[in-house]
Amino acid sequence: MRKPERGAATVELAAVMIFLMLLVSGVFEIGRAILISISLEDAAQEGAMFASYNPGDAAEIKARVVDSVDSPAISLSDVTVSCLNPNPCCMVGGNEIKVTVRHRVDVITPLMTLIVGDHFDLQRDSVSRAFEGECLIP
Repeated sequence: MRKPERGAATVELAAVMIFLMLLVSGVFEIGRAILISISLEDAAQEGAMFASYNPGDAAEIKARVVDSVDSPAISLSDVTVSCLNPNPCCMVGGNEIKVTVRHRVDVITPLMTLIVGDHFDLQRDSVSRAFEGECLIP
């Protein structure tokens, strides 16, 4: 090696490491977001399935959604139960029930907070048809 090129490898490594760390952080955060999204989708589907058999009580449906997921921790305020029909007594047999689960995902890698911010919101919906039942009690 010639004298002037002695530290060139170190400088090149430092330049490449920045992009490599950014790539690894991005893959990590995207993987976390996908896992959380799958968990929210499963919770919404569980709530919709439960609502199709027990459409009468929104609080019971929300509790079922919250109990069905271990991670991330969601609260009752993250879950919305609604009907897709304009009829005020829509939770009778044959009508559709929509369960929505929202969750705020905090970004945990410092490099990614510079790019996407400190959090992003995920929302998953699931729709099912009520088999039988009475009006939804909000």
